[in-house]
Amino acid sequence: MVEQLIKFLRGTVELRVSGDFVERFLNLAARGNLPIWDLVRSGENEVRLTTTPAAFRRMRKAAFRAGVRIQVLHKRGLPFRFKRI
Repeated sequence: MVEQLIKFLRGTVELRVSGDFVERFLNLAARGNLPIWDLVRSGENEVRLTTTPAAFRRMRKAAFRAGVRIQVLHKRGLPFRFKRI
C-alpha cells in the first residue's frame, strides 16, 4: 500500500523497448542503477517495463548506446496529472 502511494506521488512511465540489442540495453540500465520493474518480454526483440520519470530521462542515453528504440506506452501518477492542469 505504501509502495503504491510512493509510486503514484513520484509517477511511473511504462515503456516498450525494441531492437536487436535489448539485453545490452538492460545491462546498461542495470549498470547505471536505473530502477526497472514489471519487466515482461513481449517478443524476441521486445520488452515492456516500468520505471520512474527521472530514470526514463537517463535511459535515453543507454538506449542510444545499445541501438534500441524506446516507446512510451503510459504515463501515470501525480506529476503527469499536474501537467494537465
